[in-house]
Amino acid sequence: MTKILIVDDELLSRKKIRRFLDQRSESFEILEASNGVEALNIIESNHPDIVFLDIEMPEMNGMDLIQTIGTPRFKLIFQTAYSEFAVEAFEKNALDYILKPFNQERFDQALDKGLESTTSPQQLIGLTDTLTKDEVYLTKVVVKRGMKNTLIPVEDVLWFKSENHYTYVCTKEFEYIYSEPLKDLTAKLNPNQFMQVHRNAIVNSQYIKDIIQGDNMKLVLDNGAEVPVSRSNKKVIKERILQH
Repeated sequence: MTKILIVDDELLSRKKIRRFLDQRSESFEILEASNGVEALNIIESNHPDIVFLDIEMPEMNGMDLIQTIGTPRFKLIFQTAYSEFAVEAFEKNALDYILKPFNQERFDQALDKGLESTTSPQQLIGLTDTLTKDEVYLTKVVVKRGMKNTLIPVEDVLWFKSENHYTYVCTKEFEYIYSEPLKDLTAKLNPNQFMQVHRNAIVNSQYIKDIIQGDNMKLVLDNGAEVPVSRSNKKVIKERILQH
């Protein structure tokens, strides 16, 4: 049975899609999420085949969810009231998108694509690339605290580090294990805010408190952490930090 996940913070919107699905001749297992964090938990535990994803949601919006997901295993259909939300990107990389308010006929067209398509869901990887080019960057990262997913706004992250084959999200209070490799994270962060200063470190420039110069340059962050700067990145630090 095809599993369909409906992600929308508006209850009426979720009910509408359920109603449209009930009008179909096929049988579906229907899952619901009211925000991106709930959706992420369901995607990880239930592995839906098709996801109807709203864009504008509190806590974690659709863009953040897409940026957070690693290699996807589902087909993506956007639902949004905002046609200006990178529609061209949706057309190129999502299976389909439906603009609110939509009727049964338009919904069926999108769903039929999801049911009939045999294309690989690598579309999301292409979408992530397009979003980055359009300067749509992560605003939150999802980390694990025990068995629970927790949202961390990127402005609260002092730095990301790679250590012993793990990536860590470092705030003033905690260090959290993060699921994505540092090399894949770099392009998803706003380059005006974050700098890769070492192959194992990406730093939030607003938290740089001091610079220890010399052969082994280090950045001192607000919480006292000392982050090494690779030789190849010394020039970047001098241009962006020391000359201001």
